[in-house]
Amino acid sequence: MKAGFIAIAGRPNVGKSTLFNRILGPQLSIVSRRRQTTRYCVRGIAEVPGAQMIFLDTPGWQTEHSGSLNASLRRRAERALPGTDACLLVIAGSRIAAADRSVALKVPRSVPLVIAFNKIDLIGDRSLLLPAIEQVCQWRPVAACVPISAKTGEGVPALVAELVRLLPVSGRLFPKGMISDMDEGFFATEFVREQLFRLLGDELPYSVAVELRGINSGGNGRALRISADIVVDRPSCQAIVVGAGGTMIKRIGTAARRRFERFAGRRTHLDLRVVVRRGWHTRPGQLARLNLLETGGGRQPGQ
Repeated sequence: MKAGFIAIAGRPNVGKSTLFNRILGPQLSIVSRRRQTTRYCVRGIAEVPGAQMIFLDTPGWQTEHSGSLNASLRRRAERALPGTDACLLVIAGSRIAAADRSVALKVPRSVPLVIAFNKIDLIGDRSLLLPAIEQVCQWRPVAACVPISAKTGEGVPALVAELVRLLPVSGRLFPKGMISDMDEGFFATEFVREQLFRLLGDELPYSVAVELRGINSGGNGRALRISADIVVDRPSCQAIVVGAGGTMIKRIGTAARRRFERFAGRRTHLDLRVVVRRGWHTRPGQLARLNLLETGGGRQPGQ
């Protein structure tokens, strides 16, 4: 039996969360067309023959924007790399960017690095990958390079086999059948944020967050009750989220509730309200309140 932690890293929009969900099965990590949809290190547990794999889906690595929120997300992604048993760097096809090299060089030499060249379903001539593979192997020692398509699943079994090969011999680190150690409240708020990005697209600024107000498990077959705040930084954003006559907030709540019910397998009531906190994404106190402040310290993934 093998078991260990694997960080999935890379720049925004290379398909990290899509790959995470492809391997895990359940849709644990939220996905949208918006850059840097992932803000937390989402942990998911995959069971394959002879191994338990604990994946950490990290925020996209980027340096173009230097605001407090983006800097915190960058530190969060970097902090997830040490203490893991392997790092999986996802690159978009044959297009190598400076940020890809930056992420690769942030991985400690003691952590084996596997590189997944994603989106090969969009590449007509696969031989175009060869120069890219040669280039990344010059950055630092690489355990394996695997062409894949997270969208179609092509190459993913071979990628999983390479990762299992790198894991240490160990008993299970989590009970069999467990898919994540993160609680229902976390996933409920993430599913709301996913629907915000999906339904509002570029109309909604990036500075939106979701905060759990309360969760009541009920009992005796009663529905789970969840209440949450959608946090925006100005009244105009509040009007966008609420929509004319409350139509948009109703659509967001209905879609997020159905998503959560499929995930949790239980009836749920979801109560949403929209609150304005001006400049929340620039204030350390507000970032900490939303668990978005990363200082670089704290527990490593395997501890």
